[in-house]
Amino acid sequence: MLTAEYAEVIESIPMRLYRTVAPISSQVRFAMQYNVQGHDAVYLGLALALGAQLATLDSGLRTAAKAAKVPLFVPL
Repeated sequence: MLTAEYAEVIESIPMRLYRTVAPISSQVRFAMQYNVQGHDAVYLGLALALGAQLATLDSGLRTAAKAAKVPLFVPL
């Protein structure tokens, strides 16, 4: 598959953009509190804010989700 074809597949996925108003210092503290990297903290924070389930196979992120009381998505 060519790069342009991959881009077309990505463009076909319905997505929403969520903006944060939290200062970067708060986001860093949140990441440190749950011992996750920045991108994982954003994903965890979004699930927490939306009351959504978190889908991940990463054991560290699963541990952080449990600590934050974010429900994990379990496929059927």
